[in-house]
Amino acid sequence: MCFTDKIVDKIRKHPKRVIIIVIVTILVLIPLMVYVLSEVSVLPVCGNNDWAGFWSGYLGSILGGLITLFVMKYTLINEKEARKREEKINFFNQIISVSSGLSQAVGNLCRYVTRSQVSINNDILDRIFETNNEAAKYSIELEALLETRKDSYNVDEILANVAHFTDMINNMMDVYEKVIHLHFTDEQLCTQLTIMQDEILAEDMKVRECIKTSVRGNLF
Repeated sequence: MCFTDKIVDKIRKHPKRVIIIVIVTILVLIPLMVYVLSEVSVLPVCGNNDWAGFWSGYLGSILGGLITLFVMKYTLINEKEARKREEKINFFNQIISVSSGLSQAVGNLCRYVTRSQVSINNDILDRIFETNNEAAKYSIELEALLETRKDSYNVDEILANVAHFTDMINNMMDVYEKVIHLHFTDEQLCTQLTIMQDEILAEDMKVRECIKTSVRGNLF
């Protein structure tokens, strides 16, 4: 970090202190320096009034330029940070939106799977495969979003949980296809299917909680 950046960083962290220093400088130090320089004949001048006028204008211009420079840089840094924060907020809003769609699709999928174990028909089967495809779509979209920012934001844990969640859904659907093929006659498979549904719903809550924690960690 260069000297100017250090100064700007201090201005950003302690704006009130900087304002007090600037006011003291303008009201006390500059008039004092002008008075001292006007009393010491360093350069040949016509009189103290000319000397005081020269130094007051000269020092005032330098101070004004420095203040303008620091204010501009401070403003640019704030604008850059504001843009970064806005991008981060938009990113996590997308994550929340897509994960909500995934959660809803998975909830519907498990509900239809449970219903089909009581009474199965083509309409329920169609709904099961539709909601499974919908969940897969949301899962792919969510993983793709997380991949784009995994080097910028702390989302590795979300990415790992989503990948595991997707595997659990796929495994459940593999078992469900076996159950259908056997016309729900294999009690062991049916029991396994019920357990897998419960585990998926629990994992869904875990993923959502993980996203909440990541949002708090990245934004606050």
